[in-house]
This record gives sequence, structure tokens and C-alpha cells, in this order.
Amino acid sequence: MTVKQIEKSQLVIGNWYVGKGRNGEVGRWDGECFEVITDCLVYNGSFKTKQKTKPGIKFEPYFTAKEGCFQPFNEISIEDAKLSPGYIPMEQLKVGCFYIADDHKLLIGRWEGDCFSVLKNGDDQSRSEIEFKNHCDLKGSFRPLLLVNEGEVIEPYIENGREHLVYASVINF
Repeated sequence: MTVKQIEKSQLVIGNWYVGKGRNGEVGRWDGECFEVITDCLVYNGSFKTKQKTKPGIKFEPYFTAKEGCFQPFNEISIEDAKLSPGYIPMEQLKVGCFYIADDHKLLIGRWEGDCFSVLKNGDDQSRSEIEFKNHCDLKGSFRPLLLVNEGEVIEPYIENGREHLVYASVINF
């Protein structure tokens, strides 16, 4: 399936989307920005030394030619998880990749190598936070059913006559 960027008016608050972004390829729309789980800098007091990162959330506005930094191309559906034959064992997971983890309510997590980073769900939250969940093989509550398909760029986004390194005009899923 070949697709173009989803119009902003078609986005649904609380839904997850696959796209192209400055900090990640998977984001949840909050009505104003996409919440993206990514690596965030942990400042150690001096930029002259190597910096560490930790999983965190960055907020990316909807992409237009003038501003923004996340292009949604495909909505992630709970129906995708229902087609899964079973959960994915730990040894088959890829660090940094996103997985759908439930077939009753859509739960998305990024595998960090020892646990999953997920957005903490709460109806009365004013801002999102990261929480960590263990894989079900470790007696945890995260049961990955399906790797999120991040698509393949078919037509890159052209900016000032050059192909952009991050953004796309058309993606194939």
C-alpha cells in the first residue's frame, strides 16, 4: 500500500501513527503534537565529554512545508495485533523497534534491550511520562504481538531542490 501524509484534520486524538519524524518513526497524536518515544540527552555538566541518553518523550508538531517535524503516513490499528499468531519471544526482539502489545486495547512500546518504554496512560494527565514494562517472558505485563511496520520511502521529500534525509512524500507499507 502506497500512501501520502495523512491530513491533520483526519488525525484522531490518542491514536498512534507511523511516519517520518525528527526524533522517531512512531508517535501518538495528542491534538496538538505527536508524542514520540526517543532517546533524550542526559546532560552531565559539560558538553566536552561524551553525553548519555535515556528513553524519554519528545513532542513533535505536525509537519508542513513551513514548520513541524512529524509526518503521519499510517494509523496503527488494534486489528493488526489481532492477526498475530502469538507473542514474540525476547530473543527475536530488535532494540529500538516498536511493538504492538495487546489485542484488546492498543499498547505500543519500544524495546530497549531489557524492557519496553511505553507512554504512561492516564485520563487526567496533563503531560505524558515514560514507564518501563518487562517482557512477558520475565513475568512482565508487556506481551509483544507484532513489530510495527515503519514502511519504506518510495518518494523522498524535496526541500530546496534536494532530497531531505528524514522526511518523505510517499511511503509504501
